[in-house]
Amino acid sequence: METDTGGPKRTIDESARGIYFIAGTWAVVGLVVGYVVLVQSAVMAVLGLWMQRSRSRVPVVILLIVGILACASSLLSWWGVTGGSGGNVLVPVLVIWLAGRVLLAITRDGVAEAGGHDAG
Repeated sequence: METDTGGPKRTIDESARGIYFIAGTWAVVGLVVGYVVLVQSAVMAVLGLWMQRSRSRVPVVILLIVGILACASSLLSWWGVTGGSGGNVLVPVLVIWLAGRVLLAITRDGVAEAGGHDAG
Protein backbone atom coordinates (compact mmCIF):
# COMPACT_ATOMS: atom_id res chain seq x y z
CA MET A 1 0.00 0.00 0.00
CA GLU A 2 1.34 3.39 -0.94
CA THR A 3 1.86 5.98 1.76
CA ASP A 4 1.41 8.91 -0.61
CA THR A 5 -0.74 11.42 1.26
CA GLY A 6 -1.50 13.83 -1.54
CA GLY A 7 -0.28 15.53 -4.62
CA PRO A 8 -1.06 15.17 -8.28
CA LYS A 9 -0.36 11.42 -8.45
CA ARG A 10 -3.06 10.72 -5.87
CA THR A 11 -5.51 13.07 -7.60
CA ILE A 12 -4.89 11.38 -10.95
CA ASP A 13 -5.29 7.89 -9.47
CA GLU A 14 -8.50 8.80 -7.63
CA SER A 15 -9.99 10.44 -10.72
CA ALA A 16 -9.00 7.47 -12.88
CA ARG A 17 -10.83 5.17 -10.46
CA GLY A 18 -13.89 7.38 -10.81
CA ILE A 19 -13.67 7.16 -14.60
CA TYR A 20 -13.30 3.36 -14.35
CA PHE A 21 -16.41 3.19 -12.15
CA ILE A 22 -18.41 5.24 -14.66
CA ALA A 23 -17.13 3.12 -17.55
CA GLY A 24 -17.95 -0.10 -15.72
CA THR A 25 -21.45 1.10 -14.90
CA TRP A 26 -21.99 2.10 -18.52
CA ALA A 27 -20.71 -1.31 -19.64
CA VAL A 28 -23.33 -3.06 -17.52
CA VAL A 29 -26.03 -0.71 -18.85
CA GLY A 30 -24.70 -1.28 -22.37
CA LEU A 31 -25.32 -5.00 -22.08
CA VAL A 32 -29.00 -4.22 -21.50
CA VAL A 33 -29.57 -1.08 -23.58
CA GLY A 34 -27.34 -1.55 -26.59
CA TYR A 35 -23.85 -1.68 -27.95
CA VAL A 36 -23.50 2.08 -28.42
CA VAL A 37 -23.29 2.55 -24.66
CA LEU A 38 -20.86 -0.39 -24.48
CA VAL A 39 -18.55 1.32 -26.98
CA GLN A 40 -18.85 4.57 -25.06
CA SER A 41 -17.84 2.79 -21.85
CA ALA A 42 -14.81 1.24 -23.58
CA VAL A 43 -13.70 4.67 -24.81
CA MET A 44 -14.05 6.08 -21.28
CA ALA A 45 -12.03 3.21 -19.80
CA VAL A 46 -9.26 3.62 -22.37
CA LEU A 47 -9.10 7.38 -21.74
CA GLY A 48 -8.97 6.75 -17.98
CA LEU A 49 -6.15 4.25 -18.39
CA TRP A 50 -4.25 6.60 -20.72
CA MET A 51 -4.70 9.43 -18.22
CA GLN A 52 -3.50 7.32 -15.30
CA ARG A 53 -0.49 5.81 -17.08
CA SER A 54 0.82 8.81 -19.00
CA ARG A 55 -0.15 11.63 -16.63
CA SER A 56 -0.53 13.74 -19.74
CA ARG A 57 -2.91 16.58 -20.50
CA VAL A 58 -4.07 15.04 -23.78
CA PRO A 59 -6.43 12.35 -22.40
CA VAL A 60 -7.66 14.79 -19.77
CA VAL A 61 -8.61 17.37 -22.38
CA ILE A 62 -10.32 14.66 -24.46
CA LEU A 63 -12.28 13.59 -21.35
CA LEU A 64 -13.27 17.22 -20.77
CA ILE A 65 -14.48 17.55 -24.36
CA VAL A 66 -16.43 14.27 -24.15
CA GLY A 67 -18.00 15.37 -20.87
CA ILE A 68 -18.95 18.82 -22.18
CA LEU A 69 -20.45 17.39 -25.37
CA ALA A 70 -22.42 14.75 -23.45
CA CYS A 71 -23.68 17.36 -20.99
CA ALA A 72 -24.72 19.71 -23.81
CA SER A 73 -26.44 16.87 -25.65
CA SER A 74 -28.33 15.82 -22.52
CA LEU A 75 -29.41 19.36 -21.74
CA LEU A 76 -30.55 20.03 -25.32
CA SER A 77 -32.54 16.81 -25.30
CA TRP A 78 -34.03 17.63 -21.90
CA TRP A 79 -35.05 21.12 -23.09
CA GLY A 80 -36.71 19.60 -26.18
CA VAL A 81 -34.34 21.18 -28.72
CA THR A 82 -33.29 17.79 -30.05
CA GLY A 83 -35.23 14.55 -30.18
CA GLY A 84 -35.24 12.20 -27.26
CA SER A 85 -36.60 12.09 -23.77
CA GLY A 86 -33.77 13.90 -22.07
CA GLY A 87 -30.57 12.41 -20.84
CA ASN A 88 -28.70 12.07 -17.63
CA VAL A 89 -26.77 15.26 -16.88
CA LEU A 90 -25.18 13.99 -13.67
CA VAL A 91 -22.71 11.58 -15.28
CA PRO A 92 -21.26 14.09 -17.80
CA VAL A 93 -20.94 16.68 -15.02
CA LEU A 94 -19.09 14.11 -12.91
CA VAL A 95 -16.74 13.36 -15.83
CA ILE A 96 -16.11 17.11 -16.29
CA TRP A 97 -15.38 17.46 -12.56
CA LEU A 98 -12.99 14.47 -12.48
CA ALA A 99 -11.12 15.63 -15.60
CA GLY A 100 -10.98 19.19 -14.28
CA ARG A 101 -9.39 17.98 -11.03
CA VAL A 102 -6.70 16.14 -12.94
CA LEU A 103 -6.05 19.03 -15.31
CA LEU A 104 -5.61 21.41 -12.38
CA ALA A 105 -3.29 18.97 -10.59
CA ILE A 106 -1.17 18.40 -13.69
CA THR A 107 -1.01 22.09 -14.56
CA ARG A 108 -0.26 23.20 -11.00
CA ASP A 109 2.41 20.62 -10.22
CA GLY A 110 3.76 19.68 -13.67
CA VAL A 111 3.62 15.88 -13.35
CA ALA A 112 5.97 14.11 -15.75
CA GLU A 113 7.34 11.06 -13.98
CA ALA A 114 5.05 8.25 -15.21
CA GLY A 115 5.36 8.29 -18.98
CA GLY A 116 8.69 10.07 -19.11
CA HIS A 117 7.11 12.99 -20.94
CA ASP A 118 7.24 16.54 -19.79
CA ALA A 119 3.71 17.66 -18.93
CA GLY A 120 4.52 21.35 -19.16
